[in-house]
Amino acid sequence: MTDFYAVLGVRPEDGTDVIKERYRKLAKQYHPDRAADKEAAEKRMREINEAWEILGDDEKRAEYDAKRNPNSGKSGAKNAKGGNAAFSQVDYDNLIGKFDSFFGKAANAAADGKKPVNPLDAGELFDKFMGIKRK
Repeated sequence: MTDFYAVLGVRPEDGTDVIKERYRKLAKQYHPDRAADKEAAEKRMREINEAWEILGDDEKRAEYDAKRNPNSGKSGAKNAKGGNAAFSQVDYDNLIGKFDSFFGKAANAAADGKKPVNPLDAGELFDKFMGIKRK
């Protein structure tokens, strides 16, 4: 994840006015019409604009901060799709592996050195429970 605070050279605790002032300064400095290396300036300007788009909007900034530091104690942050931001970062493939190991599939395989055989395919059960359709 890009650190938008670092892109603009500000701190997370800085207010919107400080961030806005820094954005304007960098936008003038890296504007492609004023820079000698237009290609590098355009790339830097895209980064600066992306950071400003997030940090300049209080709602987007709050979502970004929640994703950046999920243990900050600000529970219930919503992601862009309206869902809970904490659940948007769940690694479902890893979760299936943990589900399998809980039901003994990984433990049985390690014990006899063979391909795991489990009468209960926890992955399929998990998919059905979560409503995930895989092809």
